[in-house]
Amino acid sequence: MAVFGKDAFAAGLKELGYSPEDLGNNRLAFAYTVAGGRFKGQAVKMGLEIPPDFQATCPTGPHVSPRLIPINPGGGPNDRAADSPFGAEWEYLSRPFVDGTDGWNRTRKDVKAYLRHIQRVLEIL
Repeated sequence: MAVFGKDAFAAGLKELGYSPEDLGNNRLAFAYTVAGGRFKGQAVKMGLEIPPDFQATCPTGPHVSPRLIPINPGGGPNDRAADSPFGAEWEYLSRPFVDGTDGWNRTRKDVKAYLRHIQRVLEIL
């Protein structure tokens, strides 16, 4: 039986050594260490809203706690963050998945590909 949505994403995280926490609805959170950029080495909690049809559709941008940059919903591409529905200590980074000319449809559509996206987002903050 095929697994989709949050269960599929959680299974992919576990395969990569992460310990996902189910936050209810379609939300997962997990401990993450920033790999590069000005926040390199900082431990954060990464939160994601997983679409019910994941892998066909990728998650939206990540929710991060603690906040790394000031809330600035009208800012430019690399200094923009918004309040997050995950809670007051979280921020939402509205960064669409981009990999090639057609984004998600041109990649392997798996958790590892999405984590590479998160790594790129956090490295250029």
